Amino acid sequence: MGSVSLKIGDGTARYRCATIFSSAVHLLMLASVLTTNLFALYAFTSSPSAGPILLLHHGAGGGHGNVSSISEHVALNVSQIEAS
Repeated sequence: MGSVSLKIGDGTARYRCATIFSSAVHLLMLASVLTTNLFALYAFTSSPSAGPILLLHHGAGGGHGNVSSISEHVALNVSQIEAS
């Protein structure tokens, strides 16, 4: 009696495409993480514009990082939201 065997390629062809796709996805994720970190670095190192941030510090007595001034502003915002 004879035997029948079916041989299609070397068996690794279907995994090459998946490996390339996986590598591309990893590179895309790495690029997005690096871009996000660069935006965060820019946000923390850039000087603030003359917008609400300066008014916030000016109106709170000029204390940078003062917890009580932050809570005062949060309370003010909550009262404005409740009034509207």
